[in-house]
Amino acid sequence: MNKLKMKTMATLLIAVFMISAFAVAIPIVSAAPGPLQQLIDGANSGDTLLVDPGTYPEAIVLLQSIILQAKDLNNKPVVNSIHIKSSDVSVIGFEVVDASAKILGEAVLVYINPGDNIKVLDCIIHETKGTPSVRGIVTVIGGNYVDLRIRRNEIYDVTTGIYVNPHTGIFSIEDNEIHNCVAGIGGATGANIMRNYFHDNDEAMGVDDSLVGLTVKYNFFDDPVNNWGSVTLVAEYNYWGTGDPALIASTMINQQGPKVGDVDFDPWLEAWGAVILANVRLPRVSISVTPGSINFGIVVAGKTATETVVVRNTGETGVTVTAELHSDPTGFYEDSLTLAPNLYDDTMTLPAPDNAQDVVFTLTVSRYIDVDTYQGLLIFWAEEILP
Repeated sequence: MNKLKMKTMATLLIAVFMISAFAVAIPIVSAAPGPLQQLIDGANSGDTLLVDPGTYPEAIVLLQSIILQAKDLNNKPVVNSIHIKSSDVSVIGFEVVDASAKILGEAVLVYINPGDNIKVLDCIIHETKGTPSVRGIVTVIGGNYVDLRIRRNEIYDVTTGIYVNPHTGIFSIEDNEIHNCVAGIGGATGANIMRNYFHDNDEAMGVDDSLVGLTVKYNFFDDPVNNWGSVTLVAEYNYWGTGDPALIASTMINQQGPKVGDVDFDPWLEAWGAVILANVRLPRVSISVTPGSINFGIVVAGKTATETVVVRNTGETGVTVTAELHSDPTGFYEDSLTLAPNLYDDTMTLPAPDNAQDVVFTLTVSRYIDVDTYQGLLIFWAEEILP
């Protein structure tokens, strides 16, 4: 274990983006619960299908590029299971509850074939029929994934919340709540596992020597992390429910693996969550973002709009800066807003006090979910550069 050092994380909650759209491009809307698979099969590639609340006792199969979205994210349509078999698929705002029919012989609620640009967002995934050994989300062994995002889901009452088979490509498992499982995430490899909340599981994560390309940061682990292999799991900048390193090592890092305590958790967070971290930000680590909000105004289909903000190091030490979207329930900004530099996946370095750099926001609107005003939050994170 590395020598204990004093470290801090800081966040700055800076931007509420407001946008108005006076156009609608929704090819299909289901009027009432019925044969949902029939509607899906009748859609064209690239269509958006808004689904009314209700129960659709079907094992859904997605064979073409489509956005399958709940019409009301607060009243989610209920389906048995979902099998994604195409690239360019988004599943947004569903409750998935019955794995009894099985997918390719496995008891799985959401099965994701290899592909590009696949999203599972804002879903509730749990088994209600008593089927044994159910997995919530599963990827295919040996598959290649490009831009797979599993975000803002609640997964519970299954054996394994997300099972990541060995694959090529790096995908995102972010901002999920995973609880009341035997294992929250199993077989973790090739993934950015960030800002998830694990609680009331037998184990939060279980890893072995297959772990490669793995980033584990900014999570709240209220359950042990098991390393069953001989390769060190780097799990820095996570919150373990305590700031006591001895307690973390004795209760949160499970000692049953071949190498005792082979999880590098130093440095760790003293608190978790954007609001908490913003309130404990120390002057040593501080940034400012100007302006503090952006209004893109009225947009129409095909319009591209750009705005620029300046991120400045206002602290006493060098920092790296990243960004993440929050409060974007329709996925509007996740689909259409890019940053340059790309602070979603990469970092920007401000090595000295008063260093500053421009960040260019580009909004490219290709389709509308509805005529509405879309608001979102973008949080910038600043992390001290350590010697």
